[in-house]
Amino acid sequence: MIIPSASNSSEDERMPEKCVISTGSGLFCDPNQVSASASANTITMRVKNILTDSIWVDSIALDAPACTFSTADTEIAADGTTDIALTCAGGLTSGDKIKGKLTITYDVGATAGAGLSKGTTGQLVTVVP
Repeated sequence: MIIPSASNSSEDERMPEKCVISTGSGLFCDPNQVSASASANTITMRVKNILTDSIWVDSIALDAPACTFSTADTEIAADGTTDIALTCAGGLTSGDKIKGKLTITYDVGATAGAGLSKGTTGQLVTVVP
């Protein structure tokens, strides 16, 4: 959901920024490490792997606005972090408040495509500066 910058709702004004990935996935997203760019039409999020094995991100999608990351087999080492940029098809406007569902597919294991295939969900809330 994109809440236009012209919105006067006090609830929308107080909407805190957050980035949450479902518990138990082994993935973590810090809301202080999320940035959006209206000029590049991207949302960049720092994803941390708290597992003891590498993970290989296959895709990340945000439902509203429609933003995707689909560089298959992007490794996040055990206890490592990687910045992932989602490209937004419909464009972003400065001042927009974004609230959307994340869908993530990834593999767990030492090599890409050889591990256990998994999926998880989350939520992203941020403001386009």
